[in-house]
Amino acid sequence: MTTSNRHPFALLGAAASLITVLGFVGIKGLDDDGHQPTQTSATGGTPAPGPTSTRDRPASTEVTCTVTDELGDGQKAETLRLTIGGSTYRLSIDTRRPRQRLTLRYTRPARLDYLIMADTLFTDGTLRRGGGRGSIACSGGEAYAVAGDYDADPARIILERS
Repeated sequence: MTTSNRHPFALLGAAASLITVLGFVGIKGLDDDGHQPTQTSATGGTPAPGPTSTRDRPASTEVTCTVTDELGDGQKAETLRLTIGGSTYRLSIDTRRPRQRLTLRYTRPARLDYLIMADTLFTDGTLRRGGGRGSIACSGGEAYAVAGDYDADPARIILERS
């Protein structure tokens, strides 16, 4: 471990300033089983260390929203890459695990732009690729479902309020 002559609170202040400048919104995604889906970019981050005493800790408000992907009729497997709120998540479903839910947690309400890309394998062996973009509101308790128009070429994939 390296030691420094700097005061530890000065380092905390610098870290807090950097997080404020970057506009950190604190994201944590969990699936139905309480596992974090694969995050392919580390831009979500971990909050800076906070006060250790509950007396010194400011009251925090947490807002959550969920995104659910579920196999549709004739689908055998699907892999999604969802970039939302500065983080990219990978969700994979198949006949053994036909549904996956991502819970996003934020420190304040937010309107989030997203980009979604999907590879969907159908039971007849057809592989369809597609994607889409849009925005969702996360002010607390909203639920969104992945929806696709597979007749379009490429398939059009969006998040719909459910």
